[in-house]
Amino acid sequence: MLSEEGGCLSVVDLQTRDAGEQRYLLPLNALWGEENLQFGAPKLSYTLARVRRGARLGALIDGAYDERFARDMVARMVRGETLATQGGSIRFVGTEALRAMQDLEPVRPLSGEQSNVSIALSDQALLKIYRRLRAGAQPEIEVARFLSEEAGFANTPAFLGAADWEAADGETTTLATAFAFVRNQGDAWSAIVDALDRALEQISFESLG
Repeated sequence: MLSEEGGCLSVVDLQTRDAGEQRYLLPLNALWGEENLQFGAPKLSYTLARVRRGARLGALIDGAYDERFARDMVARMVRGETLATQGGSIRFVGTEALRAMQDLEPVRPLSGEQSNVSIALSDQALLKIYRRLRAGAQPEIEVARFLSEEAGFANTPAFLGAADWEAADGETTTLATAFAFVRNQGDAWSAIVDALDRALEQISFESLG
């Protein structure tokens, strides 16, 4: 449990025929009020189940798309907290650059991610929630840390913070990380698809001519 407002972090273990055992991160949050279950509710597409607490009804949602969850994760990175969990602990770390940021609003999930969830905070920070969990060093973080903290390379999103689950045996798994937000005109996938569309249109035009 992160907090009453921040929800909880759950882990789902799956046994598949071809790939064997896989582990996924599934943050869970509750939105109280029957209006959250009605057609047109803002988070209806992320709703997993109905929940009840006494007379209160609500929606159990995928917390990765709940702004409260993103705020809570970043706040814990800023404070550098360690949270005890079953079988280990979650260690939050944040850089001076993250602690210096003010007014990280609005919070909004970004489209385009296929396997993870990216959330922008005030166009200053980008929080990435990792869905598929893999133990060991996260290459994306290691490279970003080296380039921004040791090499002083300015042309890459700076590393700002991370949340790592440390098991009792010392094994570490990254749950989330934060980078400096960089404005852009799309993502690589969209750029490739658009380029292919233009190429196909050109081929069709030339064949007609």
